[in-house]
Amino acid sequence: YIKWFLDGEQYCVVSITPDHLSEFHQNFFLLLNLAIGGNWPGSPDASTVFPQQMWVDYVRVYQVGSAPAIEGPDAVVPQQKHVNFRLVDNPQYAYQWNAPEGAEIVAGQGTSSVWVNWGCREDTLRCTLSTPCETRQLTFPLKLKEVDIAGKNTVNTYEPNLVYRVTPAVNTTYTWILPPGVRSEKTDSSTIVVTWGDTEGTLQVEMESPCGTSVAAMHVAAREQLPYLGKPQSIPGDVLSVYYDTGGEGVAYHDTDTGNNGPGIRPNEDVDTEDGDGTGNIGWTFPDEWLEYSVEVEMDGYYDLECRTAGLTRGGSFRLLMNGRDLTGEKMASTANSWTNYRTMYIRNLALFATDTLLRLEVIHGDFNMANMKFTRVGTSLKPTAETNSPMLFPTVVSKQFTVNHIASVYRYQVISLTGVVVQNGSVQPGATLEVGHLKNGIYLLVLQNKGEIFSRKFIKKG
Repeated sequence: YIKWFLDGEQYCVVSITPDHLSEFHQNFFLLLNLAIGGNWPGSPDASTVFPQQMWVDYVRVYQVGSAPAIEGPDAVVPQQKHVNFRLVDNPQYAYQWNAPEGAEIVAGQGTSSVWVNWGCREDTLRCTLSTPCETRQLTFPLKLKEVDIAGKNTVNTYEPNLVYRVTPAVNTTYTWILPPGVRSEKTDSSTIVVTWGDTEGTLQVEMESPCGTSVAAMHVAAREQLPYLGKPQSIPGDVLSVYYDTGGEGVAYHDTDTGNNGPGIRPNEDVDTEDGDGTGNIGWTFPDEWLEYSVEVEMDGYYDLECRTAGLTRGGSFRLLMNGRDLTGEKMASTANSWTNYRTMYIRNLALFATDTLLRLEVIHGDFNMANMKFTRVGTSLKPTAETNSPMLFPTVVSKQFTVNHIASVYRYQVISLTGVVVQNGSVQPGATLEVGHLKNGIYLLVLQNKGEIFSRKFIKKG
């Protein structure tokens, strides 16, 4: 068809399907002329006014790039909730959507975008699209797909706040089946938050709906963070930067790119190591990267720290944390306009405890190298805390729970394993009991913190 419109209103249409109009199916040009006479007006006569004029304001030619088409996912799960489908949005268009049997349009009817609750079978969504030029019948076939669990498939042992989910569906009940040692407060929705245990395992969710029963599963590997070479680094002494813990990305370290950019040790890991300064160094540092080191502090006391750093320009900075507490604050890396000329920077009077087990290096601003970190004890007397105000645990050998005594207000707490992994955290009230029956047997550290005060207490989980 060729259609003519005046101010958006169609006033003439001609079919170009007859054979004698086949030229309109080929490439052609526009000819605008002023014709005198013909079958329509008749031949000129004495009343005809000459000369005649035709004024052309402009000619605009449009090319349609592609035909309108429905967009959306090509596959859905049975009973999937709030699936979005859309067309080109034009205020001059009219949209009439039609969902197949078992599906329901829940929002957007009459607009370019609709939300649909799907049914139980593969079928086709339809839309009648009316434009000033034509009406089109558009279709969009959908297939069904299996339900998959989304979430991390490799976690740290005892890692908290892990989110797992399946695609939400209507008229569906969920029952999550957790591996031994994995805990969650809620197991009857499409999304759960869990605290992992100490071993790998398989998550399962059973879904019951009018479409039937289906099961989705995901195997989750649990990586344990351990000291490099099997032994914590000793304080006082040198903590070598390249001897960060084993466990991998997101467990013992975080590095922003994959692969070791340097020629140093541990080439199959993502931390970038070199052979600098005689002890090895980490390099290619970027903001938000971090590394953790299992350490063994000989005794409570004040320690001086010597860090060996290098860089081309100033501006790189880092902080050190011990068992989660900020040990140094932000420190600028000392540099000498060279990647290989290392300088010693001094950080004085750091309070360390025999219960400290995990040192963490966090990069704030990158572009510096870090070699070894040397701790030297300079004083053995830490500021005393009155025994009557010092938190106490009872009992200290526990099977299920213990009581926290001698605190006068609410404290934040962390339970930390000997490898430095936080296995439990939260808040504790004066005289309250903490449940630890789910923990593996072993020695743990309870760290309590309130308004700048930090207390560490060991306990033994047994039975």
